[in-house]
Amino acid sequence: SRDPAKGIEYCSKICCMYTAKHAMLYKHKVHDADAYVFYMDIRAAGKGYDEFVRRAIEEDHVQYIRGRVSRVYERNGKLIVKGADTLLGAQPVEIEADMVVLATAGVANEGAEALAQSLHVSYDGHQFFSEAHPKLRPVETNTAGIFLAGACQAPKDIPESVSQASAAASKVIGLFSSDELTREPVIAVVNRTAPPVFSTCVGCFLCFSACPYGAIGPEEIKGRDGTVLKTVASVNPGLCQGCGTCVAFCRSRSIDLQGFTHEQMYAEVMELFAPFEPKIVAFVCNWCTYAGADLTGTSRIKYASNVRIVRFPCTGRIDYNLIMKSFAQGADGVIVSGCHPNDCHYTSGNFHARRRWMVFRQMMEYMGIDMRRVKFSWVSAAEGAKWAEIVNTTVAEIRALGPFNAYPELARRGVA
Repeated sequence: SRDPAKGIEYCSKICCMYTAKHAMLYKHKVHDADAYVFYMDIRAAGKGYDEFVRRAIEEDHVQYIRGRVSRVYERNGKLIVKGADTLLGAQPVEIEADMVVLATAGVANEGAEALAQSLHVSYDGHQFFSEAHPKLRPVETNTAGIFLAGACQAPKDIPESVSQASAAASKVIGLFSSDELTREPVIAVVNRTAPPVFSTCVGCFLCFSACPYGAIGPEEIKGRDGTVLKTVASVNPGLCQGCGTCVAFCRSRSIDLQGFTHEQMYAEVMELFAPFEPKIVAFVCNWCTYAGADLTGTSRIKYASNVRIVRFPCTGRIDYNLIMKSFAQGADGVIVSGCHPNDCHYTSGNFHARRRWMVFRQMMEYMGIDMRRVKFSWVSAAEGAKWAEIVNTTVAEIRALGPFNAYPELARRGVA
């Protein structure tokens, strides 16, 4: 643990306590033996944990040496452990041992990544499952009805695992105690029209691969005689979390997000522009950047007033046609900002947004639009100062570039 060069960079949390326990048990079984423990730092955070380690040192006489082991090799049937004691000025230490025990890092199960993908549960770079919110929803995932308990989330000891299991059980009881399940009012819907079209959905199911919750599936529209007339996409309202990523992926514009419809978002963009210079539109996610911008105001941090914010549930909902629409209506610059990678409230919406941004960037370069007019950033709910810095920097750059008057020419050439 905590060694990116040779091991794992995170702290396994349980190693210090189990090492002390094993050393004490060894001393209790072999009374005249010596036990040595090489350590970087002792992390004994918990009720009675530090006292337990002190007992191992003071009562059972386990010798703790602060330093790292540089080499372990065999000599004359003994294991030679070489290291240094940093508390004694890096004094070399050499121990002849009969047995060497490694306190290796706790890692995720080998099949954790495949399980997380099949359950549509987010996970971190070490394949541990991610909770919906570390403080407010520590045992819930972003997928409704799936809860976490134990070391699948991170290395943890037995008392913490039992506490988390009790919390997860109480959440399940809360679900089963109601006759009806509640859902978010903001969900995606696939449009329906009169026969013989039934729906503008063409059944490409690009939205199916984009949905991080597996809330989209096929629906067969049948005639009176039972024959299948058309297969279209259908959204499960119990699973949909309202990120809107499927809306931006839909090629036929057949999916819309209740509360954030195409008409509502276009109308908000149209109403943004007033006679001030420069004019900048900010498309931000609701859970991170919008909260960060709000923190900027409550913290009384000043930033330029040239920016008008358009709030989305997730950056995955942002259709980059809105950026071109903003330029068409007179915007001089655009800011797109959302959650940091691996912190997306909707699991992977920001990753989809970033991928589309790379494609859109190439399109803008082909059209001849200066890329300095569009900023893509990550701002969390706690980074109000960073949001103010991004806005002020962007306004200064756009002011130096001057107004954007190239859109009519791009439209005339047929590239916009």
